[in-house]
Amino acid sequence: MDMKWLTVFAMVGLSAVVAADGGCEASAVPKTATIIPAPQEMRVTGGEPGARKNVVGGQCCNWTSHTWNRYDMEWKLWPRGFAMAEVLWTYPDPAKRDFKEFSARAAEYRRRLIRSHVNCAPLK
Repeated sequence: MDMKWLTVFAMVGLSAVVAADGGCEASAVPKTATIIPAPQEMRVTGGEPGARKNVVGGQCCNWTSHTWNRYDMEWKLWPRGFAMAEVLWTYPDPAKRDFKEFSARAAEYRRRLIRSHVNCAPLK
């Protein structure tokens, strides 16, 4: 769903789940790492705490109609899932994010997944 509609839903008091920009298509890790979970217009409404409180989660989804099998799904999900987790839980404020630092952590997580026989895409 378009971020504009998520903003509208949250501003009228409905719960919203943030998706990666561009919907659920597999996007590159650097692009995913730049997502802003709640746009500026959601943060403050009329001087009161904004609709940001209505953002209840996030998703890093995948269209299964574009996924051939489990290995293809894993390739599309990892390490993009690391980047989405970083955005949603660790550093929702883009000013505090350091892609170089994230990349070092994600490289170690990627090695662990590969050792566990998960088909994990490269970071770049």
